Amino acid sequence: MLMAIPGDLREAMPTLDWIGKEAVVDHHRHVPYHLLRCDEKLSADEAREVMNMARRLAAIVLLQPALDDNYRRAAASAYAWPGQGA
Repeated sequence: MLMAIPGDLREAMPTLDWIGKEAVVDHHRHVPYHLLRCDEKLSADEAREVMNMARRLAAIVLLQPALDDNYRRAAASAYAWPGQGA
């Protein structure tokens, strides 16, 4: 589950705008969704790699609260550059 960035942190983050940005940002909404099918059997090494990828993804999900807390602390202690708002 992704957690939203609080408004005060979002406002402090730099933004980048360019012509056609909306088309890029919303691209995933216009690409058809379909399941990937694999007709080949996985080798033992390939199956092990898939298992390791799943473990790494699970670790990131479990670390999310700590990563979010670390982000908040880093953002709170960041240097306030002149002209960048609050």
